[in-house]
Amino acid sequence: MQIDLLGALAESERMSTVHFVGGEKGGVGKSVLARLLAQLFIERGEPFAALDADLSHGALVRYYADYAR
Repeated sequence: MQIDLLGALAESERMSTVHFVGGEKGGVGKSVLARLLAQLFIERGEPFAALDADLSHGALVRYYADYAR
């Protein structure tokens, strides 16, 4: 059995990736990680969608309002 690694890589590049950042405990860096991911996508010019479900602090909308809808 032969595995086509280049074909698999090309296929994986076309697939979307979903990153979930969450947890119940506060103060562990969830918002920081979400902001770092958003900044990475912005700097790379990659399209992304982010949903901030933290109604009390809303860090993504506060820091990335230019990218929010």
